[in-house]
Amino acid sequence: MNKRVFGAFFTLIVVPLFLCYHAMPVFSEDTTVMTFERSSYLAATGTMFNVTVVLKDLSKQMVTWQLALSFDSNVIEYRNVSLPSDNIFAGKDVLTGGPAFDDPGYVVFGATLLPNETTGVRPSVNGSGKLCTFEFFAGNTGNTNLTLANQPVDTFLIENVDERDIPFTVLNGSVHVDTFLADVAVSNLFSKSLLGQNYNSNVTVSIENQGLNTETLNMTVYANLTLINQTNIVLGGQSASSYVFNWNSTEFSFGNCTLWAYVAPVTNETDLADNNCTSTIPVHVGVPGDVSSAAPGVYDQVCNMKDVAYLIILFNTRPSSGNWNSNADVDNNGVVSMIDIAISILNFNKHE
Repeated sequence: MNKRVFGAFFTLIVVPLFLCYHAMPVFSEDTTVMTFERSSYLAATGTMFNVTVVLKDLSKQMVTWQLALSFDSNVIEYRNVSLPSDNIFAGKDVLTGGPAFDDPGYVVFGATLLPNETTGVRPSVNGSGKLCTFEFFAGNTGNTNLTLANQPVDTFLIENVDERDIPFTVLNGSVHVDTFLADVAVSNLFSKSLLGQNYNSNVTVSIENQGLNTETLNMTVYANLTLINQTNIVLGGQSASSYVFNWNSTEFSFGNCTLWAYVAPVTNETDLADNNCTSTIPVHVGVPGDVSSAAPGVYDQVCNMKDVAYLIILFNTRPSSGNWNSNADVDNNGVVSMIDIAISILNFNKHE
């Protein structure tokens, strides 16, 4: 081939193919994930518990799914599998297959959508949702992995176009079985860091029930060694909550207070290290309205025009404001208003 012929061939054939190839859209890898509602499960020996398999971010239109769940049958025993009422196929005609067993620790189950009886059209779904729920009996103490196994033979998703496989990734889970699992904790504690004497502050305590059973938590909160709140809170297993109360500083002298909270151990609890929590930021009880100084927003133990000027700058700010400072909300009503400015003026030139 002479140079002219080769040049014509390259220009007319190769270059257009090269440009066409690079002009083709690049599709990102499918982000669909098959996993469990929780990454890890806790169970007490002799009890039943549920494990739910879910799909996340299904972008294609799915008509069929099947999965194989592998686990250690010496630790947990299979009892049942079902479609939850809010499963991803809910509201449509569904045919299930299985359960089938290769051995006591390997269960295969699946479901497919049927054509609508009236229209004859076969529906499909996408998005995120639950596939199925397995019921297990916690037989012996120990640990087992929950493995979505044998892809793509026993675990797969089918698209409504030509019954093609839908690509997805798997995130497996685990189960820990013990004789009892009781554990409560205080995970966080916070308040405003500056409190005018005789005024109030909201104190928020974050608590957790890390065990399996519903517990009644007996919680006490202290400022230094003074009890400022005591309450009983009922909290379900594997859950968390925040408790907010109003602390009045009337009986406290000027100075710093350290806030800390404690939940009493519940029956059979052995991990007591996280039953108390101390706020890392002390609360200063000072002159009401002393909220600033030469350093804006930093108290200086005297109420003067610097405080009044600072409150005017923050006038009408609220927790949603970008420049919100809860310490400037002297009366603790959720907004910096003329009331806070008036408190500062009434305490003009007062020192700690």
